[in-house]
This record gives sequence, C-alpha cells and structure tokens, in this order.
Amino acid sequence: MANIGFTRKLLLKYPHIFTLGLMTHEGPTEANRKAMEFRYTLKAKGWTTGTSESAAPNKEVVVRVTGKDPCYGITSCVLLLCAKTILKEHNKMPGKGGVLPPGFAFAKTSLLEEVGKHKSGLKFEVIQQ
Repeated sequence: MANIGFTRKLLLKYPHIFTLGLMTHEGPTEANRKAMEFRYTLKAKGWTTGTSESAAPNKEVVVRVTGKDPCYGITSCVLLLCAKTILKEHNKMPGKGGVLPPGFAFAKTSLLEEVGKHKSGLKFEVIQQ
C-alpha cells in the first residue's frame, strides 16, 4: 500500500485504522514505553584467527540482545554513549575518521561495557561460541 500514492496518503493520515490502533500520530504513552521489551537472537558465522577467509567459515557465535523501550529510551541513550565514547576514547578508534561500520569503529572501546552499566537495560549475552 505504501508504493501507491493514494493509499500511502491514507496510511499516513489514518495510521490507527490500518494498524488496529497500534500506531497513532500521538505516539506511545509513557506507560506503554516503560512496559515495552525486546529480545533479539543473532547468529554470526566467521573465521577463527589465522584462518584464510577464502576457506569456508569455521566459527559460529550466537548472541542475545535484550532491553526495554527500544524506540525512544535505548536509541537516545546509545546515541549519547557513542558520542561520549568518541570524545573520550578517540585514540582507540580506527583511522582518522570517515564512514565506518559501528562494530569496527567501536571494537576497541568500552562502549559495550558503558551501555551494559546504564539504566537503559540493554544487555548483550553470548549464548554459544
């Protein structure tokens, strides 16, 4: 429906109708935001140190990420912690700047530890190595 101009206008004008009340122009209430939780399980494949990347991946890691208030609370919290990390630990960041994937850019910093300590409730757990 979003690809067609007429129906896209309807979606934008009446989100509460098309989402059965889940989305509105007013946004979520404070109580709804505090009650919202999420859990993602991520699976990654790669290579052990010293293995050629031309060979098939020989390592697998499963990680669970959990937290509360993903849309407003965690997003703003992590954004500010990223900025703080860049300012305090710029010497641990690779290169001289530019566009970098976050995992590479913050790999040698304390960002994950800082996020874990914060009251946002964001937690990273390695389930399988």
